[in-house]
Amino acid sequence: MNNNYEYQNFIQHHPNTPVHKLATEMKLSVGHHAGGSFIFLFIYFFISIALGIFGSIYHLSSIGTPEGPITPWLREIGKLSLLGFSLLALHWTLRLQGRDLMSVIAPGKRLDGGMWLRAVLIYGFCLSPLMLLSAFDDDIQVTMPSVTTLLWLPAMLPAFALQTAAEEAFCRGYLAQGFQVLFRNAAVAALPVAVIFSLLHGWNGGERQVFYWGVSLFASYLTWRFGRLEAAMGVHFAHNILFTLFGTEGKGLPGMSDLMKPDGTVTFPILAMLLAALILAALFLLYWLLGIRTGFIEHGWRGKPAPHAETA
Repeated sequence: MNNNYEYQNFIQHHPNTPVHKLATEMKLSVGHHAGGSFIFLFIYFFISIALGIFGSIYHLSSIGTPEGPITPWLREIGKLSLLGFSLLALHWTLRLQGRDLMSVIAPGKRLDGGMWLRAVLIYGFCLSPLMLLSAFDDDIQVTMPSVTTLLWLPAMLPAFALQTAAEEAFCRGYLAQGFQVLFRNAAVAALPVAVIFSLLHGWNGGERQVFYWGVSLFASYLTWRFGRLEAAMGVHFAHNILFTLFGTEGKGLPGMSDLMKPDGTVTFPILAMLLAALILAALFLLYWLLGIRTGFIEHGWRGKPAPHAETA
C-alpha cells in the first residue's frame, strides 16, 4: 500500500489523471483493491453495528406504542443515512491506503458542485417525460407527490445525496479502479461493476435488471467522459429523487422501499427487456445531446470553450 507522500507526489506530477485510470497510472495492484474492499466492508460492518445499537434503543423505547405514519419515513431515511455512512468507511479505508476520498471522485481536485447540479437538472429534464409514460416497469404508477412526501423532502434530499455519492464513489470510483487494473480496459471493467451495482439493489430479473445495468453503464460512461464522478453522482441522485417523488404511487420513501424488493419469481421476458434497453438508450441519447454535446455539464452556461487562437 502506498503512503500519502507517494500519492500526493503522483498527483503533483499528473494533475489531470482520470479517476478510473488512477490505479493503473500509480501501478497499484489488484491485491491493493481487493484488500481495501475487505477493509471497507469490515469498517462499514462495525459502523452498521454501532448505528444498529442506537436503532435498537429507539425501538425498545417505542415498544407498546402504535406505529404511526412517521415511523416508516424515519426508517427509510435511516436506511439511506446508513448507506451514506459508507462514505465515511471508504474515507477511512483510503486513508489507511495512503489516499484521500477525492482519489476515487476527482484525483487532486476539489469537488465540483456545479457539475453535480447541472447533471441533476439535465437528467431530471430528460427523465420526466418517461416517468409520465410509466415506461420502465408495469408496477410503477406515476402520481403527483403526496403532501407527506413533500413535507419529508428536506430530509430526503441530503439523505439521497449522501447515499448516491457513497454508491458512486465505491462502485464507479474504487471498484472501477480495481477492475481497470485487472482488465486494462475501461469498457470491460464497467461490466462487473454493473453486475455488482445491480446486486446491491437486489435480484429482480427481467427489465428491472436491464434498468440497473443500463444506469450503471451510463454512469461509467460519464465517469470516463469527464474523468471524474460528479456527473454520475448527479444522475444517480436525480433518478432516485424522481422515482421517489413520482414513481411510487405517492407513497414516497416507503413506496420506494417496496419497489426495490426483489420479485418473488425471477423471469426474463425478452421483449420487455429489449423495450427497457431501447427506452434507456433514448433517455441517455437525449441526455448526451442536451448535456454533453452542448458542453453544458462540463462548462455550464458558457457551453463549449472557444478554441485557443494560434499565436504567431
